[in-house]
Amino acid sequence: GSRRVASKVFVRELAAGRAGAADSCRSRVLELEMVRKDGSTLWTESKVIFMRGEKDGSIDVLGVTRDITERKKAEKALRESEGRFREMAELLPSAMFEMDVEMRLTYTNKAGLKVFGYLPGDVEAGIHLLDLVHPEDRQEAIGHFTGILGGEPFGSMECRMLRKDGSGLVAVLNSSPIRRDARVTGVRTVVHDISDRKTAEEALRMVQGQQLVLEELKRINQMKSEFVETVTHELRTPMTPLMSAAGLLLEGEFGELTAAQRNVLQMMARNIERLSRFARGVLALSRLDADQYPINPDEHSLLAIVQPVTELLKERAAGKGCSLVVDVPAELRVFADPDAVSQIVTNLVNNAVVHCPEGTTIVVSGRKAGDET
Repeated sequence: GSRRVASKVFVRELAAGRAGAADSCRSRVLELEMVRKDGSTLWTESKVIFMRGEKDGSIDVLGVTRDITERKKAEKALRESEGRFREMAELLPSAMFEMDVEMRLTYTNKAGLKVFGYLPGDVEAGIHLLDLVHPEDRQEAIGHFTGILGGEPFGSMECRMLRKDGSGLVAVLNSSPIRRDARVTGVRTVVHDISDRKTAEEALRMVQGQQLVLEELKRINQMKSEFVETVTHELRTPMTPLMSAAGLLLEGEFGELTAAQRNVLQMMARNIERLSRFARGVLALSRLDADQYPINPDEHSLLAIVQPVTELLKERAAGKGCSLVVDVPAELRVFADPDAVSQIVTNLVNNAVVHCPEGTTIVVSGRKAGDET
């Protein structure tokens, strides 16, 4: 190969000299593999000068040769090393770029082409690294790569990047300088796509934020429950002696009552009982809302539970022009919490009084399951 190269150069240059080329002195530098006397080879760099005589046009040849065998070995080793590096780079699951000092891509592995949606021809045509960086993060990226080109041994940054189709991803860039003969000639960067991790982190932050809100709502709900407990306690405390006093008066413990006095006391007793039930209802709703409603079931007469409630609500029904009738067999017994049943009946009858037209008969009835009579 070297003999053929040398022959072509000599034939061409000698022919140019005889043809009267404008330059009377021409030089060429050749890298040739030469053979020693003992048959061993060496690589040389030969500078050959072709000089044409002024008078007779003869061609003189002067050559200077130096041994570059070690340099050629080093270049071969470098090519082999770069070949192995390229093979390993192609196996990486993460994108990897190499760029020159102007931040133009000179190499991208297969993962990089896949992640960013480019073709090998796009890299050959020229891609500036900043074209892959989100506009809002470009200034930081310039600082990152300028530092690496300035000699920093390693650098890492997180930034938003752009694919060829304009879609985005979040990545961590780990960069180091590319050196040739102790001179920085570019930057090598491995790109780790952390979009899924960032999405998970954001979701975790949202869950944690919601948890904080939930804890605050629980705290406020607890405060509300405590407030309701206090208010209902304060309401019910004076009602007990009031009901006792009204009961004693109605029973004639302090003397006979006139019809008018009895009516007033009965109305007062009903209203005290209604207020007491209202306070219990508010407390029950508060506990139910807090998932703390105490249920104490036992066997009771349904009529004994329902009748006091309807007696208290008859006056209200009459005020709306409605009548209230109880149709519950005296022998019908239920296994239930009497306070809870009273609250349910109160709510249902109240709704009926509010929404039924004037003249309606509201019937509170109870039957054993399966008994249609």
